[in-house]
Amino acid sequence: MKSKKLTEEELYQAQKHKLPKAKFKPLSKRKTESLLQFDPLKFFYHAETINELLQKGDVISPITLDVDPTNRCNQDCVWCSFDYLHRERTMLEEDIFLKLVTDLSEFKKNNGRGVRSMIFSGGGEPTLNPILPKIMEICNNSSIRCGIYTNGTFKSQHLREVILHSCDFIRFSIEASNKDLYDRLHKPRVQGAYEQVIKNIRKIVALKRRTGAGPDIGISFLVHPLNWNDVIRSAKQAQELGVDYFQVKPVIKKAWEHQDLTVELLQKVERLYDKVNALETENFKVIIVKQKLDDIVRVDYGRNYSRCLGHYLSSVITADAKVYICVEHRGLTKYEIGDLHEHSFYDIWNSPKRQEVIKSIDFNECQPGCKGHFRTLAIEHIKSIRHTDFI
Repeated sequence: MKSKKLTEEELYQAQKHKLPKAKFKPLSKRKTESLLQFDPLKFFYHAETINELLQKGDVISPITLDVDPTNRCNQDCVWCSFDYLHRERTMLEEDIFLKLVTDLSEFKKNNGRGVRSMIFSGGGEPTLNPILPKIMEICNNSSIRCGIYTNGTFKSQHLREVILHSCDFIRFSIEASNKDLYDRLHKPRVQGAYEQVIKNIRKIVALKRRTGAGPDIGISFLVHPLNWNDVIRSAKQAQELGVDYFQVKPVIKKAWEHQDLTVELLQKVERLYDKVNALETENFKVIIVKQKLDDIVRVDYGRNYSRCLGHYLSSVITADAKVYICVEHRGLTKYEIGDLHEHSFYDIWNSPKRQEVIKSIDFNECQPGCKGHFRTLAIEHIKSIRHTDFI
């Protein structure tokens, strides 16, 4: 029997689903303090691309690609917004993966700029694809940087070592300070998942300390009605494990799904911020993504602009080698722009199909707090700056 979530997604794909209207009010009257996890100062490193977007309305290449090595997953998290991708389980083939990295490197070499990084994430658990270590090492020897989001249940010592010398960052998803709550939230399909995640974090931290170099190591804590009051204990656990940072952000559902977080619950979470922030030290950073927490309870989700500009800076490739306009719309037919089985990435990027999909973007179908949202806010801010020759 299909779940209600999957049925709603199928209705949306068939364009027969009525999207819910936002019924939230602002959490507070204060101004947003910053873009937090998306620092606008990053744009200084991509000035040519930003200027190209502002002047020409498009760019020759995105900066980052989100790549799903697989849509298989060994967990069934209660908040998963990509479970509809798990129905036809597959993995990105090695030849497609290798050609992608080669094409990206060649384009960058020939044009002076292009895709600079890949994030291995997914509609599944990326480490379940056995060719991932090989791809990471190839990226490390090319001009493409890489990082990974993982549930951390992998058991390969080789993968740990590859991550250590190939990735700029690794972020673990672990939303509980104890096994019972972890099992309730993540619903792992394998025994000993919680213990394995803790083991992997400790081992990678130890490897980094021993070598004196390695990726930024972080833990992501998604705020949910079942775990909001565990955030302080989880932050203390992260600090004890020796990671570089602990990130707090809300569970955010797709546009066709009901948002679980209420104003009242987020107000309770907000009262815990000071105690979580107090744990920060020179070697342990606390990142509370307050803009996402605020935006999901705003009537307009914080979108005070007329069109999305964020998708120009990134794209996403799913495990079946299809390319989508943005990471939050992966797997949705309306937002597919091409297939790597048929065309190269840059042929897809420059195709009429991509332009058609750009024109079809509907904010009512976009979930709040997406990556493109923060990028668009930053670009809109840049557009509003006057007298730029006066410093």
